[in-house]
Amino acid sequence: MPDVHSILIRPVKNPDGSTFYGERGLLWDAWLVGEPLVRLCRHRFDPEHDACRKLVALGYAGSARTVDDRGTVRMHIADITRAARYSVVEKAGSQKRPGQAGLYVQPWKPFPVTSVRSPESETGEDGTPLPEG
Repeated sequence: MPDVHSILIRPVKNPDGSTFYGERGLLWDAWLVGEPLVRLCRHRFDPEHDACRKLVALGYAGSARTVDDRGTVRMHIADITRAARYSVVEKAGSQKRPGQAGLYVQPWKPFPVTSVRSPESETGEDGTPLPEG
């Protein structure tokens, strides 16, 4: 019987215990056997696919199931290698097609290098902030 990896998915909490909401909504943490696996997933809708990408990067294969704090199974994933290739995205409707807004599964794409800024890119060599623009 193949290994089934259990991934605990839970909402990120503030220091006071309340649920943390980011700019676009709820943020998620995911753990494998109590170890941090994915912290503050990029997509509030998609901690499962992010966790699969991390498992594959760590050399895991096989199937997985995601569970919440109560032990309720949220999702069964037959093949984590295949699931790692996808992500869930939110698309807004347009004036011509307002009914097409919603969540969609599509092939995963990493962030373009030009859209990610390191802390070093925001300060000069002496540590002072660079001017905006």
